[in-house]
Amino acid sequence: MATGSTPRRGRTRQTGGSAFAHLYGTARWQRTRKTQLEREPLCGRCRARGHVTVATVCNHTNGHPAGETEEMFWTGPFDSQCANCHSSDQARLERGAAQVRGCDSDGWPIGI
Repeated sequence: MATGSTPRRGRTRQTGGSAFAHLYGTARWQRTRKTQLEREPLCGRCRARGHVTVATVCNHTNGHPAGETEEMFWTGPFDSQCANCHSSDQARLERGAAQVRGCDSDGWPIGI
């Protein structure tokens, strides 16, 4: 960040370069997010580890694959995650590692 500049207020999400990143700020996305979080109010990744954590993020379960269409963006599938789990998924994807979808009975990560 340049000296003297300030971060943009109200920005709450990294978009990861999705061609549809501009859709996250829409009323339609806010309704989609609200519906998902009402349907699954707890973080699925935390629940798989035996923890109870309120979800705050409506996540695109399959990420944003090459060839994603706007219809795919809106129809999901989605899962609910807490901010910590979503941030760790995003960091892992940016490093090029496999996305983890929970753990097996021995505690080892399960990938996609």
